[in-house]
Amino acid sequence: MVWISRSLIWLCLAIFSCAQAQTAGKQQPLTTQGLTFNATLPNNPFNLVTLDEPTEIRIHVKNTGNSIRTIFGVSGVLTHPQDPKVITQNITSQRYSKEVRPGKEITLTYKAKLHREGEAGLTVFVDFYDKDEKAESGTRAVAYQGTVTISHNDSWFDLQSISIYLILTGLVGWAGYLGYQSFFGGPAKVGRPKRRPVEVAAPARQVNPGEPDMDWIPDHLRKAEEVRKSPKLKKRGTK
Repeated sequence: MVWISRSLIWLCLAIFSCAQAQTAGKQQPLTTQGLTFNATLPNNPFNLVTLDEPTEIRIHVKNTGNSIRTIFGVSGVLTHPQDPKVITQNITSQRYSKEVRPGKEITLTYKAKLHREGEAGLTVFVDFYDKDEKAESGTRAVAYQGTVTISHNDSWFDLQSISIYLILTGLVGWAGYLGYQSFFGGPAKVGRPKRRPVEVAAPARQVNPGEPDMDWIPDHLRKAEEVRKSPKLKKRGTK
């Protein structure tokens, strides 16, 4: 019973930790010069990223200012998880030409390959300019800043493995609890209810050819006829 309780406690703690990681991955929208950015990793719950595979970063941009903004580039860096000033990888930039008018919104898709295994800080930049500026003198804004965990596809720390471990632990704990209840503390077994006997109809009397059907005659008349035809009465009658 003790190991079952420990398994259930571990399961609850693991679920709580995953929920905390998912909440930590959600950031507040960032605003720079009238542009509001809200970026997410839609295909990487809990910010678990596969090493050397494209990671999709979706950037939602809203223009809350009065000028037309043109987005011309998105890039990013990996940093030390405890010190964002220490860059460990420069992520390849992508070129865009997306115009965002005042009061309008657009969504950008940026795919990045991350080559540093382990926990790291991830920062994504968006470069833009307004109608009075040139691309060379544009503004760089931070669209996303968070922490990710990068691992191999077959790592024990990927989401699929964690889900399998949680499910198996829950099933083992539940099976152990049911077994304990069945052998030590389960309710008494209830016997099967007795089946009521099934009434079988009497087989129909066969009538020989030429023999009259006597079933329609009342019982008292039929008995009187049988007594009258009795051999003993015939003998008495002949004496």
